[in-house]
Amino acid sequence: MALSLVLTLGHNASAIAVEDGNIIAGYEEERFTGKKSDSSFPIQAITRIRDIAQVEKFDDICIGHWFTAGQLVESKYADFSYLESLVADKADIHSIEDGFTHHDSHMLSAEVFAHHYGIPLQHTAVVADGFGTFGECISIYQVTGSSRRLLNRYFGFDKSLGLLYQYATAFLQMKMHNHEYKMLGYEAHIDSVLGSELKQRLHELIHKEATAWIKNTMNNPISMTHDPLVNTAALAQTQNSINEILMNVLDEIDPDEKLDLYEKRVVISYFVQALVESVMCSIIGLYKPSALVVSGGLFYNVKLNHLLANMVDKFCVMPLAGDQGAGLGVYQNVHGDLTWPGHLFWGIRNLDQSHEGSGLITTNDTDFALEVMHTQLRKRGFVNVVRGAMEFGPRSLCNTATLALPTLESVDVINRMNDRTTIMPMAPVMSAEQANHYLEGCDKIVGSLDYMVVTRNVKVGLEDKMLGASHYYPASNTHTCRPQIISEDDWVSQLTYEFGPLINTSFNYHGVPIVFDKASIEYSHKQQNKVAEIKTVVIY
Repeated sequence: MALSLVLTLGHNASAIAVEDGNIIAGYEEERFTGKKSDSSFPIQAITRIRDIAQVEKFDDICIGHWFTAGQLVESKYADFSYLESLVADKADIHSIEDGFTHHDSHMLSAEVFAHHYGIPLQHTAVVADGFGTFGECISIYQVTGSSRRLLNRYFGFDKSLGLLYQYATAFLQMKMHNHEYKMLGYEAHIDSVLGSELKQRLHELIHKEATAWIKNTMNNPISMTHDPLVNTAALAQTQNSINEILMNVLDEIDPDEKLDLYEKRVVISYFVQALVESVMCSIIGLYKPSALVVSGGLFYNVKLNHLLANMVDKFCVMPLAGDQGAGLGVYQNVHGDLTWPGHLFWGIRNLDQSHEGSGLITTNDTDFALEVMHTQLRKRGFVNVVRGAMEFGPRSLCNTATLALPTLESVDVINRMNDRTTIMPMAPVMSAEQANHYLEGCDKIVGSLDYMVVTRNVKVGLEDKMLGASHYYPASNTHTCRPQIISEDDWVSQLTYEFGPLINTSFNYHGVPIVFDKASIEYSHKQQNKVAEIKTVVIY
């Protein structure tokens, strides 16, 4: 039996234990530190993995990262003396090396996921993010079975749509690496901010910038293996250039500076989203894929994924599109035996009944828990549930969740209880049968509908049943949602069969990761109940 420690260092630092190709546990460092998207060296996650595996040393360590030139250096991201103490020999530490890049690690982990769910053996794979170890921002592969060929790789910070999203977030006075997702919420409100004339002008600016961006991206010799100018010191200039583009948009649309911060966020978010959609759809369209697998942080953009899915016959998004799972690609490169477990419930945690006086309902009786949840959904419309292993990655998948009836009233109360912005829509949990009943084009999506990473349109006439769990676009008069499909074996499905699709949002108060232990469960429960009464069921 071989036991590997799989790490991702940098953004969303994490540790995963893999035994003979099987994932046995995994944690992001944020769950222990309470700092969302924590990038510090994942010492607490590693400690937890060692406790679970009951080992002092591992057979090897596989490390994913994004550091330029593929170089791991001693920093807040990496403690090499500690890592070397976890293996018998330095040679047992594997990383980005010998022509293997950060994007390759994304691609390999995505392939394991996609093959598990039955993607056609011949397909195109695309990785896109801020930047990889050699300055790559977009990589495109042709895949046939286990054979993979790099078709093209685009280099340069100036071509990075991931950096565009990141720096636009900062431009709008939000947190980089944290609040990018909010831009999808803002951009949907463009028709309430701009009239038809100004919106047409905005579209002209989008077309002009997209044309220039595509031309700049395509001006890339295919023989290049890296960007010779890649250096993180150049990021400041890239941010300045993006700020100039965005400021020009505001100058054109709002020369008299009448827009408030909210309205500016709507305009810029719309501009950035439309630019990203135009560039990515154009570039990927050049390769005419019939089946498409995507990974990398850019593909947490569920609206972009929606459009790409509509371009192909079969579409698959790796649910760990960000960096927290990139180390798995390094493992696959070294060992070649990684198996997707069919879920993301990797965070083994100790749930017990020692919450006396906390107001929580703790039980080991599933039938009783279901009875309580039924009662709360009928009485109040919402309830918290914590059960089993914690989700790995950014999505709540019903093990650490607030479940609610899909009404606008539920959304309002949940947002107020958690001190969250009201700009983002919530997502539904439903059975496969319900997904096919309520949503269009589910047959196009391979595996990813289980993980809330791609949207589908709500069918005409059924919108009222999904108002709180969907996003409305006035311009096209459509509602979309990013569902989590659950199996009939999951007892939460009993709730969806009685009530229909339910809202599933993460159980955590504003500013902290989804709850993990006794203290975090009790903290979020207490904060919520300051605003409205909600029951929390902990199943140990």
